[in-house]
Amino acid sequence: MCAGRVSNEIPQHYLPEFKGVQVGLEKLNTSTGNSELIGEPPRQEMTIQDLLRHTSGLTYGIFGKSLVKQAYNETNLFDRNQTLAEFVSKIAKLPLAYHPGTTWEYSHSTDVLGRVVEVVSGLTLDQFVADRIARPLGLSDTGFYVPNEKLDRIAETQVDPTTGKRWPTIDVTKRPNWMSGGAGMVSTASD
Repeated sequence: MCAGRVSNEIPQHYLPEFKGVQVGLEKLNTSTGNSELIGEPPRQEMTIQDLLRHTSGLTYGIFGKSLVKQAYNETNLFDRNQTLAEFVSKIAKLPLAYHPGTTWEYSHSTDVLGRVVEVVSGLTLDQFVADRIARPLGLSDTGFYVPNEKLDRIAETQVDPTTGKRWPTIDVTKRPNWMSGGAGMVSTASD
């Protein structure tokens, strides 16, 4: 493999945390009458292509109900105080919702891809985006946060007339710990 190029290797090639990941299956415990979550090895390994097309078996946990999705929701994966590496460590301990390559579900796949980018490039995701995407395209106002010298240009949400308060938004005035591969960048209309 050429330096800086990602093949369709399995993510555990880049992220060893995913070694031994299991698919979570619900089985009825006949003695208790309750469903239980059991792990099963995936029929095939998750690939970079699976991450790109959201067929990795990962989930967000917020769409639908299952014991796997419940586990995702209880793990606080959306914690903005964590780093991308910490996020991957958390999610790699959770079972997959589906066998890789079998089911499309909008998921944390792009967040995991963000970590793959960090590992392969040796850069943080924000630095990679700035150096390899934003600067070459002339996107001078695109990134994961707004620098101090541009804070006066932030558009604010409208005031809710029923509460008198602004709608809650993420704080884009500071560099976040978690640079999500799937959300959280800010930009201008011209960029």
